[in-house]
Amino acid sequence: MKILKKKRLAIQRFVNNNKLVCIVGLIFFIVAFWKSNYFMTKYNLKHNLIEEIIRNAECSKNKINDKLLGKKNRKIQTIVIDAGHGGYDSGKVGCNGAYEKDINLNISRKLFETLQKQGYMVYMTRKNDEMLGNENNNKKRSDMLERVRFINSCKPDIMISIHQNSFTDCDVYGAQVFYLAVSKEGKNISELLQNNIVKIVDATNKRKAKGSEGYYILENINCTGIIVECGFLSNKMEADKLVDEMYQNKIVSAIVETIENYNEN
Repeated sequence: MKILKKKRLAIQRFVNNNKLVCIVGLIFFIVAFWKSNYFMTKYNLKHNLIEEIIRNAECSKNKINDKLLGKKNRKIQTIVIDAGHGGYDSGKVGCNGAYEKDINLNISRKLFETLQKQGYMVYMTRKNDEMLGNENNNKKRSDMLERVRFINSCKPDIMISIHQNSFTDCDVYGAQVFYLAVSKEGKNISELLQNNIVKIVDATNKRKAKGSEGYYILENINCTGIIVECGFLSNKMEADKLVDEMYQNKIVSAIVETIENYNEN
C-alpha cells in the first residue's frame, strides 16, 4: 500500500510540475494544424495560378501558329469543348450500365484531337474524370462556376458541350442540339449540326435543333454555345451505339463537318 501511495504521489507531482509543458504542447499542436490548412490553401491558389499561366502560354502559341498557317480569317477558330459531368457526378447511367461522364469525355477527346489536327485552337474544360472547382459544400455549383470561368478565359468563338440524354420512355432515341433561344449564331450552327447528324450519324433521326432557356452554361458564357445531346442512354440500342468507338467517331465527324461548313459560308 505504501508503495502504491508513493507511485500516486510521484505521478501527481509530475503532472503538477509539467502543466506548463502540456499547455505549450497543446498550443503548438493548434498552431501546426492551422498552418497546415493555411499552406494547403496557398498551394491550391498557386496551383490554379500555374494552370492559368500555362493556358495563356498555349493560347499565345496557338495564335502565332494560326497566323503562320493563314487561318486567321476563319469565323470559328478558337473552340472550347466541354465534357459534361465528371468525378463523383456520373450524369445519366445507361440501361447498359455506361456512365454519361465517360462517354462525354471519350467523344470530347476525339473531337479535341481531330480539331487540333485541322489547325483549330482547341481547349477542354476537363481532360480527366474529375469535377472542377474547389468548393466542398456545393460541388455542383462550384463545378459550373469554374466551367464558365474557364470558357470565358479562353475567349473562344464557340463552346461545344457534350452530353447524353435519358427519358422514362425507353423507345425514345436520337441526338439533338440545343442553343440559347436568343442566339442567332447558336441557332444557325445548331440547325447545321442537326442536319449533319442525320446525314452522317443516323438517317432515321427526326429531331430538330431546339432553342432553350435555363441552361446555366449557355446563359453565362461570353460566346456562342451549343449543347450536343448525342443520344439516349435510356434506349438500349442507342446506349450500345454510344459506347462504340466507330459510332463516337461519326458524332465527331458530324461536329467537325459542321464547323467546316460554317466557316465556308
